[in-house]
Amino acid sequence: APSILVPARSDKRARYDVAVLAPADDDRSCETAMRSSLRRDASVRFRDARSPSSARRLVDDGDVDAAVVTGESPVVIARAGENDALVVAARQALAARSVDARLRSLGVDPSELDVSAPEIVRVDTATGGPPPDLTLITVDPGTSAADANPQALVLHPPC
Repeated sequence: APSILVPARSDKRARYDVAVLAPADDDRSCETAMRSSLRRDASVRFRDARSPSSARRLVDDGDVDAAVVTGESPVVIARAGENDALVVAARQALAARSVDARLRSLGVDPSELDVSAPEIVRVDTATGGPPPDLTLITVDPGTSAADANPQALVLHPPC
């Protein structure tokens, strides 16, 4: 079965505040999808936004961790480099809604598709070990000759 490895943070419980701007007839599936994509112990509080600009202002002012605007042109608003797991969950939820809408437009009921959820393996990077069928390689910074000249690193695309 496919797996997703998500480093577990052992420092504290994740708590997020998210503003959502959705059409009046929205079924709130985006919120449900976001909750299911985050850690089990994560707490997410949703609040309504009145407009895209008010959603942006809520993020800018630090009143919410992120904002999600659904509808014709969906967007996720978040401060750069913060709450990456939340941003990924929001983007995944929006993508799932888009696929669902596209399937319905083609006459396919998404609930009839047999799509099993992937197994999620949570790894505590400080104390946990990898699953038995996965090999992890730990790089010890400071022990490589390349550390002396990081500009010399060249990445080549796969052939």
